[in-house]
Amino acid sequence: MSQYTALESINTNHTATIQTGIYYIVLEKVYYGGYSQPQISRSPTPTYQKVSTSELLNILDVPFDTTNNDLGYVLRQSNSFETDILGHGRWLMTLGSFKNWLGGSRSDVLLVDGHFDQAKIGKTSPMSVFCATFIASVVKLQSTIVLHFFCGQHVTFDDSLRGPHGLLRSLICQLLLYPNTPESNLEMLGQQELYDDLGSHKLDALCHLFKRLVQQIPRGALVFCIIDGLSEYETRMNNSTEDLRSVVHILQSIAGDESQEGPTFKVLMTSANRSTEIVHEIPLHQRVSLRAGNVHSGPVSEQAFFAEVLKAKASIEASAPELQGLPWIESNIQPAQAAWDMSRLRIEGAPAAPDMLP
Repeated sequence: MSQYTALESINTNHTATIQTGIYYIVLEKVYYGGYSQPQISRSPTPTYQKVSTSELLNILDVPFDTTNNDLGYVLRQSNSFETDILGHGRWLMTLGSFKNWLGGSRSDVLLVDGHFDQAKIGKTSPMSVFCATFIASVVKLQSTIVLHFFCGQHVTFDDSLRGPHGLLRSLICQLLLYPNTPESNLEMLGQQELYDDLGSHKLDALCHLFKRLVQQIPRGALVFCIIDGLSEYETRMNNSTEDLRSVVHILQSIAGDESQEGPTFKVLMTSANRSTEIVHEIPLHQRVSLRAGNVHSGPVSEQAFFAEVLKAKASIEASAPELQGLPWIESNIQPAQAAWDMSRLRIEGAPAAPDMLP
């Protein structure tokens, strides 16, 4: 099931309920004029690469459909929750910390503790549903990159993506295959040591590669990185907590890069209940706790998520007018399935997808 189809399958009333508040945030703060966005591009692919995208994907060994399947599963699970339970997750949208994270012009990190563990259905929480709805909405915007991982969907011992290593491999593969972007420059994999370490899925090598790939995305682009169920990996088993800490540090390093290069990189990490370890790595102003009893509901439309992302883009461009490019108009929104079908060509070794879908 595609991300677009998965979103359409949500109960109509739930869709209208889950996407709350943000539209009114936009009305308060957004100037609706001159929204524009450069096309996402990366450094030109070198004429010779020792390692192809297809070969790197084989090394990383991430099933192609995992990302879509996880998203679709969580969205379908949303129909099993009571409205007031989902309203607990929606409370996040009323908080200034979330508004600033989403609408600000700078890269940022936000850690959210849901404090509602008893409301989970299996490994899916109200926070999972919130994240999935946000992802499935903004992923249709062609000029915005949305990376995501649901930790709760990858916790069994026989799951090849279980743990921080699997999380990072998934994020890398999403970057390599992201629709409507040129193929990544993999020239750095000419270093034999890095190539060998990636083949062994060593975490340091995965962190290095992920950061290099993100840095290829130009200034002015907007990248969301959504990690749900973070606390699932806060365990001593297989050194999981220390490995997770390394992953979080690389995300912080990317978001904290004050240089003029690279995209605006916004990281959202959530837990159904609360983080017990990673919370100590995150500054107080980048943490949010959703205490029991806080429930939010109200009229919403799907345009709310789009409008809030437009606000973020407008804020970024206002700080650097030279970044302005393509207008954000309806023709810049592509159906997710068509885009992902194009990205599949890279796996099969066919020529890279064009920069723009027809």
